[in-house]
Amino acid sequence: MRYLPMSEKVKICVATKARGIFKETFSDDKIKADFNLESPLYNVNGSNNFIKNIARGVFLSNIGDVLGLFQRISIKNKECDYYWSYNRFLNCDKPYILYVEHPIALQHYRISRNKYIIGRSRINKCLNDDNLKAIVFQAKFSEKTFEQLIGKYNGIIKQIYPIVPSNKYITEDKIIERCHRKEFRVLFSAQASRFVSKSAPELLIAYRKLKNDGYSNIKLNILTQIKQIDNKYIDENKDVNWIDYNLSRDEMEKLYSDSTVLVLVSSDDSLNAVAVESLKAGLPIISSNMSGFPEIVEEGKNGFMTKPKWDFFDQNDYPNPTVWNNRKNTLYSRDISERIVGFIYDKIKELYLDREKLTDMAIYSLKKGTTGPFSRECIENQWNELLTELE
Repeated sequence: MRYLPMSEKVKICVATKARGIFKETFSDDKIKADFNLESPLYNVNGSNNFIKNIARGVFLSNIGDVLGLFQRISIKNKECDYYWSYNRFLNCDKPYILYVEHPIALQHYRISRNKYIIGRSRINKCLNDDNLKAIVFQAKFSEKTFEQLIGKYNGIIKQIYPIVPSNKYITEDKIIERCHRKEFRVLFSAQASRFVSKSAPELLIAYRKLKNDGYSNIKLNILTQIKQIDNKYIDENKDVNWIDYNLSRDEMEKLYSDSTVLVLVSSDDSLNAVAVESLKAGLPIISSNMSGFPEIVEEGKNGFMTKPKWDFFDQNDYPNPTVWNNRKNTLYSRDISERIVGFIYDKIKELYLDREKLTDMAIYSLKKGTTGPFSRECIENQWNELLTELE
């Protein structure tokens, strides 16, 4: 093992594809590490589509469960002190840090994969690999359920959120002004594949009811992949501002800063990046109470939560097989939840009518997003503490 003075940066090679949410973490000058993203070294996009689709079919089948199949990335001979991997075990020649979105991601989101002898044996071998020096969890609820879902790991365990930059357009004065203007701007943001599972249809119905009840100053902005949305949603909601999912970072910050509240009553999230970005913009959040949302939303302080439409996770945050293995008839079904419609209607109306409560919640969101575990300074310190422990 290489021992480094604190003034020298550790060289970390990113061995897997990583989501854009890690950009700020990888480029942060105060983290005592140089993250190398030259390739990325693992990239499936260049593989043959036919072969890739066959492999995907096998990996995501019951046969794959019995055979205990999961992807372990091989990487060697790179100039670095450590490798960094996202949701994949490595077969490597140097120590590595495993960053986990959710435990089940390590086995391709198949909840039965390590229930069989082969899979359990392979995963235990990976967990006991001498090169696996630390597991870092994206959310607290993922850390809590790891041992039960995957297995026991005896190395360093940390929970560190990704760095989400502060919104440069936001100040407390801006929030106060925004909360007291006549126009009340509701924001919904999700990829088209999650449009239904994040309760967009229920939001549209609640919005129609609010407009019909005379709340004409409430406006709805929906950010998604418009071409992938069923045309009926757009045709029946002409007064909604439909925004295509191709905004720049600066345009996104402006959209957040000009919004009044985020509505995202999701049934299938781990740690929602949109919700964290909304904290940075000082937005109250109307959400479900599943998975990572209770880490972001404090009931009555910076938002409101309700039971999700579908219990993707149970009350202990373990995957619920009746939904997890039946998504077509649950998460992606178009059955409307009148309970969710009523919840969204009531909470938007409550904040629209009580601008002081709205302001208090917005300022609390901003403070929550810029101090404590979501703050850049805290995350920098957590990474530097981890790097020191690894030495």
